[in-house]
Amino acid sequence: FKISSGDITNIPFLQYVAKKNKPMIISTGMSNLGEIEEAIRAIKDMGNSSIYILHCTSNYPAKLETVNLNAIDTLKAAFKLPVG
Repeated sequence: FKISSGDITNIPFLQYVAKKNKPMIISTGMSNLGEIEEAIRAIKDMGNSSIYILHCTSNYPAKLETVNLNAIDTLKAAFKLPVG
């Protein structure tokens, strides 16, 4: 299931989807690390560990200097999950 960045703080929704025990792809959009951590914890608490994180930008088309690709490494280090 693909979770939009607007739903990353909707914990009841994340828990509902996590219970389906299918892979979850989470867009991070304008989320901070704390919000991402809370979302991941909520999903894992439901027994789902098949989580993938997408580093996303909220501006389209995005200028190269605003995409902050270094955030991918930060997300990988912080959560030890696949990030793209």
